[in-house]
Parts: sequence; structure tokens; C-alpha cells
Amino acid sequence: PLALNESGFGNVPHLIDGFRDGKPAPHWQHQAFAPASGLRASLSDLMRFAAATLRPDKTPLRAAILLARQPRAAAGGGETALAWQIVPVESDGQTWPLLWQAGITGGFASFIGLRTDKQRAVVLLGNAGVDLSALGLTLMADRNAPPAPPKLVPMFAPASLAYPGLYRFDTGGDLLVRATGEGLSMQIGGYVPQTMSAYDEDAFEIAGASGQLTFERQESKVVGAILHRNGTNLHAARLSDAAPVLKRNTSPLNAKELAAYAGDYALSSTARAHVVVATPGLRAQLTGTAPTFLQSCAHDRFCDADGTLEIGFTRERNGKASALEWRQGVFEARATRDDW
Repeated sequence: PLALNESGFGNVPHLIDGFRDGKPAPHWQHQAFAPASGLRASLSDLMRFAAATLRPDKTPLRAAILLARQPRAAAGGGETALAWQIVPVESDGQTWPLLWQAGITGGFASFIGLRTDKQRAVVLLGNAGVDLSALGLTLMADRNAPPAPPKLVPMFAPASLAYPGLYRFDTGGDLLVRATGEGLSMQIGGYVPQTMSAYDEDAFEIAGASGQLTFERQESKVVGAILHRNGTNLHAARLSDAAPVLKRNTSPLNAKELAAYAGDYALSSTARAHVVVATPGLRAQLTGTAPTFLQSCAHDRFCDADGTLEIGFTRERNGKASALEWRQGVFEARATRDDW
């Protein structure tokens, strides 16, 4: 009814490339989860949708548009409706609803905001995995724009080899910095590794906008690091000049042998390990992290090529895996099979 002819699912023509942490990112294929975040639309279609939402009386979808706006529950200092977040804004001595929604995937982001009091709409589309909601809301509310995220700079060996090692926080707990094929990663005890991208000398942005890590030097040698996160600064002293890595010999298995390990495993109520066959090995992925390719390195054990991840499986009498142990640097967890 709104003639949104440039909106839909799947790989529509003219999709631009996306980027995450300064590196090209593939277009996500959502399959069963497509209704949640797989809808793709052009700027002109989103503006047409915004105009219809601002003036529903001019469309045949008036009842549906008004129904979608109605508040359903309190959320985040405002309210939530059917797919809309609602926050109150002041204008001419009155309070008005500001409707907005934002999306972000591996290499893309979007924002749409509406104000009926000013008949204003803002649509933002970005081909980088950077949240646009803060920028969109400031534009809608006539506030100063937030600072731009730090510009990332490329980091190559041998420069990247100055930082890897085992660090220990002054308050206790370990920090592991590794050189990977894509740059550097950092890992705090009990958590999975996170990639880092340089934005200044000895300064790195942690993937997912979860903080920064800066390094200290004495006579040009890196001797410590400071983790900046949520307004706190945690210092860690460097204990070794290299991160511990134990590479294992791997061997391929056929698809029939690998099928016994494939499935979903629950680490907790919010974290799962998803394992699929990717001949000649497995592809494993924790909730919220990138997938890792593994090959058999011992009986019921699989390792990655860098020697940083090892998964051991427990099998039942029928040969099907019932649990796994995930060991990745200073992160260790056990998960039981919980196929959906």
C-alpha cells in the first residue's frame, strides 16, 4: 500500500559493502531470523514510510500505523510500542512523544526517528557496524551531536608484535593479548577474546564499543596496559612478552563422523555454543562472537589453526555428543547439549 518497492529480504540488487572495525564484512544471511533484523530497504523507501507514519490519514494504513504507535510498556526511561521506542521531549512547554528505532548488524547500521509535533523525520543508514541511535536522537531532539568514534588505523607486523603477552591487573585477574591473522585480540579471565583496532599510538578500540585498551612503555618497551571501560581505568602489569599458545596437530574427519558433534549446547540461560559440520572439521560459535573453524586434534577434541581454541566433547553410548568443554585462553566453560 505504501509502494515500498525497494524493500525486502535476501540479496537485493545494489547492496554496498559493509565494514566492521575497519574491515570488510559480509552481508548477513538471517534465514529463520530474517523478520527480526533481515529486512533491507533503500533510503527513499524509508523516507516514504516515515512520511506515511507522520501523516497516517493520507494512507490506507491509518489504523495499523496508529496501533503501532500505542505504548505497551515502560522501557529505558520511556515506553515501548510495536517496534517503536518512545521517549518524551519538551517543545513549547508541552511534552511530546519521540518515536525511534535502530538496527545494527555485523557491518551495517540504521536509524529512523519521528516527531509528530514538528512533523520531522530522520533516517540514517550506515555501512559500518557502529550504532547510529545516539546521533539520530540528538538530531531529533535538537541537541549537540555526539563525538565521532575514533578513526581506526591499520596495524601490521612487526608493530603489532610489540603488545602480545600475559598481563595481570593490579586488582587481580589476567589479561591476555594475542596477535591474530586479523590484528590483535584481548581477553580478560573468564571471558572470550575480543578483537582490537588501533586508533592512536599504543591505543586500541575494543570491538563492540566495549572500551579501550592503552599500553604503557618504558624505554620503548611495552610494560603495562590500562583498560578503560564504563568510566573506570584498570591497570595491568605485563608479566610475559608472549601470549601462551599451544598449537596442535590436526586431522580431517568425514562428514558422517562429524555429525555426532553438531548441535546446540547451553553454557547458561543467555549463552549458547552452536556447532555445525564444516568438512573436513567443525565450525563453532558462541553467542555474540564470530564463528571459528576447527579440526580434530585428538579423540573427541577439536582445535583451531592458531592453537587458541580447544573444544572437548563428551559422548553418550550411541555415539552422539551430550556436552562440551570450551577452552579458549583464560576462558573455560562447560555446556550441555540443548538442541532447539
